[in-house]
Amino acid sequence: MYRYQIRMSKSMSVEDVIEIAASRAWFLIQHRLDSEEFNREYYPEFRKEILQSFLPFLKAYDLCGVSSICSDEASPLNPRHACIFLEERIRHLILPFKLDFFLNQIALRVLQTIRPILKYTSDEKFLATLKMFLSSTLSDYFWLNPWCGKVQICRYSRAIDPWGDLQESSREATNSQLTY
Repeated sequence: MYRYQIRMSKSMSVEDVIEIAASRAWFLIQHRLDSEEFNREYYPEFRKEILQSFLPFLKAYDLCGVSSICSDEASPLNPRHACIFLEERIRHLILPFKLDFFLNQIALRVLQTIRPILKYTSDEKFLATLKMFLSSTLSDYFWLNPWCGKVQICRYSRAIDPWGDLQESSREATNSQLTY
């Protein structure tokens, strides 16, 4: 298993992180692919596919972040652009495969949604571009910690709803359409 910490400000939710990644990726793809056809009517589905990709792999624990070991050995995936917060919320992305594969799966899901507006762009070019932009944005929030989940305090920690900060209507909509 591959465990990534998603570290964000206490004022943010995982949904906010995904919204930031989706909106940046949408904007950059639109301009990188020189596609004026990227109108906003496709954006809600684009964003929903990204959000749904996280659903089965997102975890949260009640004692996460209370011990200094939670931060002492943590290192950002992107040291140059890592967001550092004084008061933070930590969620976990626990994957049975590497992050690169996960990002590729997200890109494939999103491709199905917006293929109608990719008239002059190859699927391969779109997949590579989207994966690059998602990786760049998400790496601002993703951290690695070799001790995460392995120390004594983790054994006493209870699982909590990782989407507790997600609006109920959004959670129901995404859960009902999950296709993993």
